[in-house]
Amino acid sequence: SVHFSNTIDKDVEDYDIEKQNLVIFDDLADQKDKQNSNIIASYAKKARPRNISIIVIAQGFYDVLPAVRENCNIVLS
Repeated sequence: SVHFSNTIDKDVEDYDIEKQNLVIFDDLADQKDKQNSNIIASYAKKARPRNISIIVIAQGFYDVLPAVRENCNIVLS
């Protein structure tokens, strides 16, 4: 199933580990919001063992949180 949201309404632990999951964070220019930053960093650190792949779309490399940059496999520019 597909779920679209304008807010981060699920925690990493809320996903079914038996399924392949994909989470896309688009346009993170407003990631200065501390709560969202903490949640996105949590996804970056905990997603892989929970069978969650994440895609982060941002205007620039340094717009992406350091925790996300440190845990990424592929960077496209």
